[in-house]
Amino acid sequence: MTILSDPIAPSDYYTWQTVEDLAFSNYQQGGVENVLVATLLFSDTTKSLFTLPKGAIVTQVQVDINTAFNAGATNTIDVGLGSTVDALVDGASAASIARLFPAQDVPTLTPLAAATAVTATYNQTSTAADAGAAYIWVRYIVVEAS
Repeated sequence: MTILSDPIAPSDYYTWQTVEDLAFSNYQQGGVENVLVATLLFSDTTKSLFTLPKGAIVTQVQVDINTAFNAGATNTIDVGLGSTVDALVDGASAASIARLFPAQDVPTLTPLAAATAVTATYNQTSTAADAGAAYIWVRYIVVEAS
């Protein structure tokens, strides 16, 4: 019997497009959940967070408000997928410190046909915010990488 020291070659890994992602995903290994996280601040109108690979299925989105957003009236966060600005999260309240698990639409539970950008938008009305920070977590699996 031969025991391989490294049965997975470097060419088996999908390398992310940007250094800030600092992630490798072995798309041939079943049952692996990937997690990417980025920040959203009160000064961000719309922010590009990261890119999900082709074949990704988003399993959960989590929004952690660690500093409440304090605009005069509306304080909400949307998380978008591709050209749909609120595909993953639509109008999550950002007015108080909380951990949110917004409900997802069924269409997001299908594999992405191509690599797709994830964006976050902070929506505010009335007096502009001067505080607010959140972490956006996206959990996903990859069912097809080629």
